[in-house]
Amino acid sequence: MKKREVLDHLQMLLKWGLLFLVFSWVIFVLTAENGSGYGLLKDETKLLEGPWTVTYEGKTLEDVTLPTNLSVPKGRPYTMKTTLPSRGEDGYLLLRVPMQRLEVRLNGEVHYTHPVESTKTDRKPLASLWVLVPLTEEAGGQTLELTFDSDIEAFSGLINSIRYGQKSDLLFHIIKSQGLGVLIAGVLFVAGLMVVLLSVFLQTMEDKRFQYLGLLSIFTSLWILSESRVLQFFIGNRWVLGSISYVALPFMGYFFLLFVKETMVSEKASQKKMTSMALGYLLYLQGMILLQLLGLSYFIETTRYFFYYTLFVIVRSGWILLKEVKEHKNTEVRRHVKYLVVVLFSILLELLFFYLERFDYTSFFLRIGILYFLSALFVESYLFLRSSIAKQKENQLLETMAYKDFLTGGANRAAYDRDLQGYLQGKSFRMVLLDMNHLKRINDEHGHASGDEAIVTVFAAIEEAFSPHGQCYRLGGG
Repeated sequence: MKKREVLDHLQMLLKWGLLFLVFSWVIFVLTAENGSGYGLLKDETKLLEGPWTVTYEGKTLEDVTLPTNLSVPKGRPYTMKTTLPSRGEDGYLLLRVPMQRLEVRLNGEVHYTHPVESTKTDRKPLASLWVLVPLTEEAGGQTLELTFDSDIEAFSGLINSIRYGQKSDLLFHIIKSQGLGVLIAGVLFVAGLMVVLLSVFLQTMEDKRFQYLGLLSIFTSLWILSESRVLQFFIGNRWVLGSISYVALPFMGYFFLLFVKETMVSEKASQKKMTSMALGYLLYLQGMILLQLLGLSYFIETTRYFFYYTLFVIVRSGWILLKEVKEHKNTEVRRHVKYLVVVLFSILLELLFFYLERFDYTSFFLRIGILYFLSALFVESYLFLRSSIAKQKENQLLETMAYKDFLTGGANRAAYDRDLQGYLQGKSFRMVLLDMNHLKRINDEHGHASGDEAIVTVFAAIEEAFSPHGQCYRLGGG
């Protein structure tokens, strides 16, 4: 590789890397807590800061701050305790309970329970939910005890931040903190639906990239909406709340691979490999649902196999695309690789934080990477569509020129030869051949312009007489 090409590649990487960092910074700023107090709609909720005393496994921890993640084996309870501040009015506690059982006690008496209704044997999925615990005015000054336990190793010991306030204020806090995710999901869903509808009107195109891109965008929007933690505002069904994220992920992988195959892979054998890997996601989806229905494994417990398979897909797809560049000089791969790198980087960060059990960052990096990727693909697809339409118009123009007689404006000899084949294969038809006499004499005595005018006049008369019954052609002469 020449020095100039190396510099060009470095410049491209720096440019797109900078754009990704700026894009990430904008997302971070929009999702960060706004503590400056300049907003017109104030967040009237308060963090229940404690101090908290946590006991588990015979251990006691003092002055614990939230959120925290304790090393508690699954199925073992852990209790946190503090004194409720006096509010002078009724209110609620707001907790995010990720697949956990919860018991709330005031001065030692059970006040509220949030059982995880699902067990593996009842075949219903677990769900991470918002819980509102009602408190009366008299609760101020009482000892609050919260006892958690979970059958999921990743969530056993996890305690999220706890807020208190009026119910309307707490619900507004959820909307405010998760609103950007809902907005992004809405934009992607509408854009995806429009692209899918567009693909219906473009059925004449052999390229199915618009169909795959639109469906990828729709399932991505469903995944982002589920991860934005606001589905409880609209749906109370635990099957939906506990499964939509896990069902959307393999569909995202499926349509992503089909899109890559359609746009970047030219070799037939490699296209079959991409299709096979895409079908692998559907097989995983079937297996995941079957294990849940049989009570053998929760959705979240099979997620690790999704990540294992995705790592395999990344390696194998990368090898296929590298082969496309080296052996077939595929320019489409070169143009899309900068977007794929961003998605790959975001997936690797997502995997890293998943295995570090930093669930407060769940879907954050992947959300940024996929949003950036889909935005870029929408732009690329628009440019491709515009180019395709221009080429189609050019082809239509060339076809018109090939079968049109420019003197008379009617069909020419090539159009006659083309249409005659259809007539010969169909039912019986009549053919009328007309010859124009004395054309050479008109050309010799009055000039070729007069001869052309005579041809046009005669052809117009013939077409007026016969066009209701069939097609008229000019076969030659002039």
